[in-house]
Amino acid sequence: MKKILYWSAIAFGSFLLLVVIIFMILTYLNPVDEDLAVTISNGDTVLAKELINQKQKEIDQLYGEIDSLKTVIFSLTSVRDSLIEQTDFKDGVIREYQKTVETINGELANLNHSSMNVKDLAKTYESMKVDEMRPILSNLDDQTVIQLYRNISSRNRKNLLMALSSQRAALITEQIAKTPES
Repeated sequence: MKKILYWSAIAFGSFLLLVVIIFMILTYLNPVDEDLAVTISNGDTVLAKELINQKQKEIDQLYGEIDSLKTVIFSLTSVRDSLIEQTDFKDGVIREYQKTVETINGELANLNHSSMNVKDLAKTYESMKVDEMRPILSNLDDQTVIQLYRNISSRNRKNLLMALSSQRAALITEQIAKTPES
């Protein structure tokens, strides 16, 4: 009988030791939520449903935040697209202005070149006598004569007018008086 009690005590102790080891292994492999553990230890079975409901509310709240963020992303995308369109439009306007500036610069260079040519011609006419100018001026249009007049020194302007017929000199004088110098 002592042997039976002895082996029974050893079996019971071994059983308890195995239960403790299994419990520790299960706890390590599958940790229990502290709130749930407290609930189970208190015998409250309703808390598990409350935890599920709480987690569901958190999930719903996160979905709401996701929807809100999607709205913000859509708004920001619309703003970005609008800014890109405005930038593209302004880039196009800038390109057009650059073309216009290049055209104007080309025309200005041509005008400067023409102005230099007229000034050179004016110097040539300044050195000429009235009789030498007369046949040339009779073949020039009024605007060319006016440009020459404006580029000749003031003391030689009278020679230019004297080289013209009196009627043409009067017409050119009227045109010079009506149009400001450029």
